[in-house]
Order: sequence, then structure tokens, then C-alpha cells
Amino acid sequence: MRKLTTVSLATLFLLFTIALPARSDESTTEGSGTVSSSNIAGLPTNAQVRVNWEPVVGQEARIENVTTGAEARCTVAVGTLAAPSTLVRCVVTQSDIVQIGVGNTVQVQAIFLFGTRLIQVINLSLGRLSNVEIAELRAK
Repeated sequence: MRKLTTVSLATLFLLFTIALPARSDESTTEGSGTVSSSNIAGLPTNAQVRVNWEPVVGQEARIENVTTGAEARCTVAVGTLAAPSTLVRCVVTQSDIVQIGVGNTVQVQAIFLFGTRLIQVINLSLGRLSNVEIAELRAK
């Protein structure tokens, strides 16, 4: 019984440490590029896009169409990767980007696969996707 208690406590400790959000002193991720394909009306092909986020649940993330000045602000949610972060999941709190509305859950992720360098902006609530060819991606 004592061994079972020890194993249970160790398992709980691991689950809680894995589930904890990143510390608030973690770096901010910033990326920018040009939309190569999209079915999000507010992020059309050839638009210049900038994204940034601090990978801490409750902090702010931003998605900006630099070409038009339209912007979405989001609150970082569970599912975001710790720094150096290549994926943020957030809930939109303010937006003037068409098809990215308040209350929508949005995921922004950087993908490096077989020579592909993309930032994907995915509106999980509407099933919409915009692929942005990365010009710059960095943690600061």
C-alpha cells in the first residue's frame, strides 16, 4: 500500500509539473511573413502578417494584417507550448480581422517540415486556415 501511495504521489507531481504554464519570465515569440494561401478573408493571399505572443496562459497574443492594419488580440490559453514557443492557442478578445471573431479559438503555429517554413493561423472555431511564408521568426 505504501508503494502504491508513493507511485501515486510521484505520478501526480509529474502531471502537475507538466501541466503548469511556462514561467512569466519566458521569452516572447515574434514572427512575420507573407500569406501564401488562405481561406480567412481578413488574411488574404499576399497580405503581410505579423504575430507575437508570450507563451504564458493568460497573457496576450496578437495577430496583425500589416497590409490593412487589422488586428486580433487574444488571451493565451492552455495548449500553448513553453518557450521557445512555436505554437500558441488563444481565445480572441478583440478583432477587426474578418473571419477571426471575438470568442473564437485561434491557433498559431510555426511549421518546419521538408523545407517548408510556414506560420499557420488557424481559426479552430470556424475551421479556417491561413498559411504565412516565414520571413522572420524569433524568440526575444
